[in-house]
Amino acid sequence: MESITRTQTTDMEVDNELLQYKDKVLRYCNRIICENRLSVDQSTTSEGKLMYSIKFLQPEWFTELDDDIQYNIMTNLQRHYKDIIKDYFKEYNVCKKRKLEDGDRGDDGDRGDDGDGC
Repeated sequence: MESITRTQTTDMEVDNELLQYKDKVLRYCNRIICENRLSVDQSTTSEGKLMYSIKFLQPEWFTELDDDIQYNIMTNLQRHYKDIIKDYFKEYNVCKKRKLEDGDRGDDGDRGDDGDGC
């Protein structure tokens, strides 16, 4: 019975360490966002398609972190910004479809000026 208790304690310790690590990654991600170290740039490919790039200006403190946490921070930030961009375009397409159905053929791209949230 004692070995089971040790295993449970060990599992709890591992869970606690994992939560602490996740919290550390989250704090670094928020710090990068608050320090405005990220931007989303738009460009057009040779085929005329829009392309978005997430640009990162590394602060000195970031370069001092170990490679594993740098990787985890960047992976989380990329996922977060990709989700934001996807959500933006889903909303944009819904608004564009609604305007087309309502007979508004113009695409002014103003999102929000006409009172319907688009």
